[in-house]
Amino acid sequence: MISCVKLQIVCAVLLCGLSGGAESQAVVAGIGIDYMPSVQRDQQDGSLVMVFERLDPGTFFGDLYATRSADDGETWSNPQLIIGSSANERHPSLVQMADGQWRLYYLQGSGSTTSYRIAQATSTDGSVFLQTGALDLGWASGGEVNPHVVQQADRLTMVYQRLSGGIYLAQSTDSGISWDTQRRLISSDGLLPRVAYRTQDSRLFVSYQTNPGSNQLRLHLKQSTDPGDWTSPAIMLASDGDNHDSLPWLTEEGGLVVFFSRARGSQYDLASRFAPDGLNFESIRWQSQSADSSDVQAHPVSVTGERDWVQLYWGVESPPGSLAFDVHRMTRTAISHAIFSNGAEQ
Repeated sequence: MISCVKLQIVCAVLLCGLSGGAESQAVVAGIGIDYMPSVQRDQQDGSLVMVFERLDPGTFFGDLYATRSADDGETWSNPQLIIGSSANERHPSLVQMADGQWRLYYLQGSGSTTSYRIAQATSTDGSVFLQTGALDLGWASGGEVNPHVVQQADRLTMVYQRLSGGIYLAQSTDSGISWDTQRRLISSDGLLPRVAYRTQDSRLFVSYQTNPGSNQLRLHLKQSTDPGDWTSPAIMLASDGDNHDSLPWLTEEGGLVVFFSRARGSQYDLASRFAPDGLNFESIRWQSQSADSSDVQAHPVSVTGERDWVQLYWGVESPPGSLAFDVHRMTRTAISHAIFSNGAEQ
């Protein structure tokens, strides 16, 4: 799996038939390795904006591209390079501010692991981005990677990974101009964190993975109403098999669904677990089942007017092991087993 196994070995830098849904369709099919989409719905006009990374198959260094859909994902504009240089620029996290401005966060660096920092770019339209440089998160040396950012009413919250160990949280109260340097530790052995925020009770949810050995990665979830206190026990989301690249996503009612990639034989499929209260989870639900491809890095988008369904975007490697990744889309898939309680689920 390129996201967290092959690239870990090669770069030594980064860690990184359908059930209940329609067939997938390619959104971006390029000559590089195209995956890790970050997709947001524009609050101004309802269009979809996607930023994704394109890796060079020879060096595994990446650049970031953007594309937009004005018809809810049916068609997309030609991808445009928005962040590109000789450095390695990967792992985009896109957010839109209340005033319509865009913020893009990503890792940037080259050479030694201490060169890596989390960088920011800004945009007024979601198409042209201005790089504003690396963030000061309070570390004397570099090594911050894999950012994921969500917007709260009065601040931005970021979780990220240190290559020297551990996952951390930082916040900005000035629209990303500056960030606190408190280096709040979430987990000392966590990898690849992602965060969601529930407005109903001001609760943060952070999903992440750990590697106990033999590349059998486990998935965990922590929750807290205090961004500086992560002492509550972690919930185990997946303790068996090989599991990667989780992403938590909240419904309007406050339910939590965590999407992730899970090994099935020699390839990976997408799976999810849903908790109506954010704490008590249903059993694993498969979101994709394909023998001829590997599916990684799922990113959901709400389906207008339907609370139990999402659009899903992810990277598809076909055939497995080929490093030929494209971004695909599923137009509609269920987040919960419960909606099929009448026996309609396949």
